[in-house]
Amino acid sequence: MCKKLQKPPRLTGYGMCLGLATDTDNNVINTMWSYGGKLVEADNKTVALNSSGTVQAVKLIAEMYQKHKIIPKGSVSWDNQGNNKAYQSRQVIFVLNPGSIYAHLVESDKELYAVTGMLPVPAGPAGAVEELSSGEWLLFKHNPYPEVAKGLVQYYMEPENLRVVMEEGGGRWGPPYKGMYDTPFWQKPVYQYWRGMLDRGRQYASPGSMNAASGEAYVTTVLARMMHRVLVDNEEAEKAVEDAHKKVVDIYARWPEG
Repeated sequence: MCKKLQKPPRLTGYGMCLGLATDTDNNVINTMWSYGGKLVEADNKTVALNSSGTVQAVKLIAEMYQKHKIIPKGSVSWDNQGNNKAYQSRQVIFVLNPGSIYAHLVESDKELYAVTGMLPVPAGPAGAVEELSSGEWLLFKHNPYPEVAKGLVQYYMEPENLRVVMEEGGGRWGPPYKGMYDTPFWQKPVYQYWRGMLDRGRQYASPGSMNAASGEAYVTTVLARMMHRVLVDNEEAEKAVEDAHKKVVDIYARWPEG
């Protein structure tokens, strides 16, 4: 589809982030899951990155970038805003990104908003999976006004107040309470696939859970650096995956309790 629709160099098919940024890890892990790859097993100890599924995913991304040329060449230098900017400036057709794009377009480009759809991630041999992340309220232990801080969180977590936060965010987050999807905001056609995507979503460390070890792997962009070994340094996918696996093993060894 990208090859049919794109008109290089002005318009490229897939705005996949491939810079040394966490968005790259998000995009890569989603492709890995579609091929059966994963970061770690459910025990949160056994690193599982070095697998045929991961290698297949890396090779697919490399082919999209180098052979089929449906990913912009400059994407290897993008930061976390790169794919947003590319889509919002009409330089790419598809991006793997949350609904924050809608929040921007509804204010700045209503024409593009009207023809933009949020669609499920395409399925691979292992099916289709969407990556989810969570947002939390964190209260500092040495806050001099703990009751005020708790009161603020309590206020925002009241369903009616939280609904306003969710909807004013333009679909950047999904509400956690039952019944919140019954409001007119979530009935918009642009969100017609949202619930299905949410129901089958996974977090970065799935089937494990997010902890200090997986957090370090994420913020140090292990997967992005793995892709750079292939796309920039012309290393074989198998070798790049093997070395990235060793890095993740080292990280998990430093966090024996997760």
